[in-house]
Amino acid sequence: MAKAGKLNYLVNWNKSLTPNLLSMRYRKNVAAFIINNNGEILTCERCDYPGCWQLPQGGIDEGESVEDALWRELMEEIGTNSAQILDALIPPLRYDWPDEIRKIRGFAGQEQFFYLLRLNDEAEIDFCTHDTQEFRSYQWLNSTEFAVTISGFKKDNYLMAMKMLTERNPGVLA
Repeated sequence: MAKAGKLNYLVNWNKSLTPNLLSMRYRKNVAAFIINNNGEILTCERCDYPGCWQLPQGGIDEGESVEDALWRELMEEIGTNSAQILDALIPPLRYDWPDEIRKIRGFAGQEQFFYLLRLNDEAEIDFCTHDTQEFRSYQWLNSTEFAVTISGFKKDNYLMAMKMLTERNPGVLA
């Protein structure tokens, strides 16, 4: 079942490509579904776009492994990397950026490696540990709440990753 869902996603994704997008590269990115002991997903509100909620995520630096980027991004964005990896989606999922972002960034979109992690009990979320604060607040949401809270061009990718992680890890996400 997971393979069929992924195949449908890839087929639909390929149909949406334009010749211009085919010539552009995708930025490598890592994103984290971080859950608590209740299986709720850490969802963070962006500082630059109040009301816009997303997962902790960020670019993978040149020469950096995907897992090293994951731990670095967690420290930069939520102030802790005290978590256990439960699963990882390999290969990555892609999404296209809107035209205005594509022009600024020079990439067609992002190629996201998704991880499922459980936050350790002693972990404390602190958005002020890095020079640039990306998030202003957070909330713990079950899968249904998460699906209706996130919006924008990342939403389809997030929902596809959540579906795949849920199928691979039954009963883990609330």
